[in-house]
Amino acid sequence: MTLRLVKQRAARLLALFALLWSGSRPTCTEETPPSAVAKEKAISKAVTFLVGAQNKDGSWGSLKNSLSWEGAFGWNPETHRSWRLATTGLACIALMDHADRLASHAPLEKGIDFMIANADVKRCSDWDTDHVWGWIYALEALACAEQFAPLAQQHATIRPVVDRLIRNLAVYQTPSGGWAYYDEEKPKMRTPQWATSFTTSNALLALREAREGGHPLPPGMLLAALRAIRRSRLPDGSYNYSVNAVPSPGEGRHRHEIVYDPVKFSLSRIQVCNLALFLEKEVLSLQDLEKGLETFLANHKFLDVACYRPVPHEAYYLNAGYFYLYGHAYAARLLGLLPAELQNRYRPRLEAAVLKIQEPDGSFWDFPFQGYGKPSGTAFALMALAN
Repeated sequence: MTLRLVKQRAARLLALFALLWSGSRPTCTEETPPSAVAKEKAISKAVTFLVGAQNKDGSWGSLKNSLSWEGAFGWNPETHRSWRLATTGLACIALMDHADRLASHAPLEKGIDFMIANADVKRCSDWDTDHVWGWIYALEALACAEQFAPLAQQHATIRPVVDRLIRNLAVYQTPSGGWAYYDEEKPKMRTPQWATSFTTSNALLALREAREGGHPLPPGMLLAALRAIRRSRLPDGSYNYSVNAVPSPGEGRHRHEIVYDPVKFSLSRIQVCNLALFLEKEVLSLQDLEKGLETFLANHKFLDVACYRPVPHEAYYLNAGYFYLYGHAYAARLLGLLPAELQNRYRPRLEAAVLKIQEPDGSFWDFPFQGYGKPSGTAFALMALAN
C-alpha cells in the first residue's frame, strides 16, 4: 500500500470521526411544509451566523480541519485563496439577497473590499484550476454589487475588477466553450482542455450579470458557452457532467465511469444548466423548467442519501454531499421564473428540504469541507430561501 493511499484512507476515517463527534446532525426525513414563522426564524439565524463567520479581513472561509477527505489531495496555498474568494463571493450574494435583515452594510462592504483586493487568484497547479470558481463567484458578486444601491460608494472601484475577471475567464475558456475546476492529465496547456456543464452554466450566469451592468464581453465568448451547455443536454432533460463534442447518456464524472441513469446522476446540475439556458432564451420552455424541478423533487432521496457523506461520489448514481445545497439554490431561482400556481406547488417542498438540515447555530452544510463548508453552505441555503 502506497503512502498516498494510506494518507487518503486515514483522512477519510478522520473526516468520518469528526462528523460523528461534532454532535447530532438533523436527519433527512420526509419533507413537511414549513410555517412562515419557522422560515423567517431560520433565515434570521442563518444571516446572523453568516455575519458572525466573517473573517477580520472581510473574507469567509478558511483552512482548518485540513485532515478532511479533501486534505488528502495536498492542495497548495493558491487553491485555498481561490476557495476563500469563491466562498466570499457566495456570502456576499446571499447577504445582498437578505440585505434588509442586516443591522448595517459593513459586512458587505468589507466582503466587497476583500474581493477587489484579492480577485486575481492564480492557477493553482498544472491540473488544479479551482481558481476558476473564485473568478466566477467573485464576478457574479461584484457585478451584483455594482447594481446594489447601498454600495454606491464602491461602484467605481468594482468596475475595473469586473472587467479584469471577464478577461481572465476568457483566457481560460476551453476550446469546447466551457470551464471546469480541473484539467485533463495530458496534455498540460495554458488553456485548459476539460469543461463541465455546470461550471460553464455558473460562469454564464456571472457573465450575464456583468453584461447587464454594461460590461462588454469578448466576441463569441457567450455564444461558445451557450453552445457547450446546449450540447451537454440529453433528450431526457439531464446533462452530461463533461462538455463533450458528442454527448453520451452513459457518461460519468470520468470517462471510465458508467452511469446507467443520467437523470439521477445529474439532479442538481439540471437546475443550474436549465437556468443558464432559459435566461438566455435558448431552447427551453417553462414546461422544461417544471419537468426539471419535478424530477429533482421526485428523486430527492438520492440527494438525501449523499448529504453529509465525507467522501464525494460514493452515494447512489455518484451523487456527492456538496450537490445538495448547491442544487436547491438554483432550483429555487428557477422556481421564481414559473407561474404563481406552480411556485405555490413547489416552494413548500423546496423550502422544507433546505430547512430540515439547518444546524442549531443557524448554519447549513452538506459536506465536511474544511473551513469553507459552513459559510458556503449557509450562503447557498440563503440563496434558496430568498427565491
